Amino acid sequence: LSLILPLTAMLQGAGRVKVPTLLLIGGLVIKIIANQPLVPVWDVAGAAIAGNIGFVAITVGLLLYFKKIWRIRLAPARFYGWVIVASVCMIAVVLPWMIVADGFLFDKLPNRVGATLIALTSVAAGASIFLFVIMKSRIMAEKEWFLLPFGKRLATLQLQLNKSRK
Repeated sequence: LSLILPLTAMLQGAGRVKVPTLLLIGGLVIKIIANQPLVPVWDVAGAAIAGNIGFVAITVGLLLYFKKIWRIRLAPARFYGWVIVASVCMIAVVLPWMIVADGFLFDKLPNRVGATLIALTSVAAGASIFLFVIMKSRIMAEKEWFLLPFGKRLATLQLQLNKSRK
């Protein structure tokens, strides 16, 4: 959804309304079709999976159409490679943590309290790992961090992480 909205807005601003609308309708049709086999098997989770399948179809369609209209490179391949590496590192830390936290650490707590603690600690760990890998790879220059909330602190942290040791 974070890609669908800005891409659709840019295309509509350029007067390209028909194709984004058709892609959104197509994604809805894909979701409805995917609901048929998934909901009976997985209930609400099946509906969520079907919705995500629809969103992926819309996003891929919008990206392809966007690239057809404007032949610009959104980011270098190195950027995408490091984002994938950071995502895999994040998953490698968060998934085992969630299993251990749910199975052992917070299993005696009430369900909602345990789920809240797992969610909060998982988000903190995942964000920390992801940012660490992104900062160590230097795919974002220090000045680019200033565009984000707390950018000055993030830029300072990146500089500290990448100091050469003498």
